[in-house]
Amino acid sequence: CKSEEKEKITTLSCQYDFGEEKKNINYNLKVQDEFGNIKELEAVVAELVPVNDFNCNTKSIYSLSKVTCVGNKNGKVIINSGESIDYVANKKIDLPIAIKEGDNKVSIKMIDEHGFENSLNLDFIFDNTPLKVAITSDEDSITATSNKDNTNIEVNLTLNYANIITGKKSSKDFSSKVKLTNSSIPNSIPTKIMDNSIILTSEEFGKIKLLDVYKSGTATIKFEDQRGKTDTKTCEVDAKESNKKFILKLDC
Repeated sequence: CKSEEKEKITTLSCQYDFGEEKKNINYNLKVQDEFGNIKELEAVVAELVPVNDFNCNTKSIYSLSKVTCVGNKNGKVIINSGESIDYVANKKIDLPIAIKEGDNKVSIKMIDEHGFENSLNLDFIFDNTPLKVAITSDEDSITATSNKDNTNIEVNLTLNYANIITGKKSSKDFSSKVKLTNSSIPNSIPTKIMDNSIILTSEEFGKIKLLDVYKSGTATIKFEDQRGKTDTKTCEVDAKESNKKFILKLDC
């Protein structure tokens, strides 16, 4: 053991090795001073335990108006120094926290079955206003206007086909053809999000080898604000031939 003396008090630090696949160690300590006096301490059991991994999902605050948490060990949860709540390992728990509009500050402490603490301080702004996005289309572009800052955009484009002989219908995802001009838009400012011309090859328009021809299409545009609230718009897709090119146009 290593010793360290500070203010006439000697502290001993003793290292031990759990070895492979050992969960605990029984060990005994004897302390001998400079005069040969020996003091035998009570036997101690050292146990190798997992860390206290207790975390809360902040996204559920904005989407579900709840603080949802989960951890890997049994224990007790204390909210803002209040009463403790029993917690069972690996179970999601919705903490009884009254979320108010505007600024919220919440202190959460989880003390596990081995006495280890994990403290979380949540500091967030809660906005219960639904996300609303207006969308328009013209010959050249698609424009969107959001009521929230930093609204993200995701577009899924699906084209439908029918076999000219059997009439069997099929569909294919063409989302990779969409090129966003802006992937995030600000509050209250009409912003172009993409061109309204998506070019297909002749093979993509009509799968000659498979005898499948284009029939219709749908573009689903999902908007999500920074607090997880969403709004979805659906646009019909039409295909036109221009200068030996097949061009998709969205009607939103």
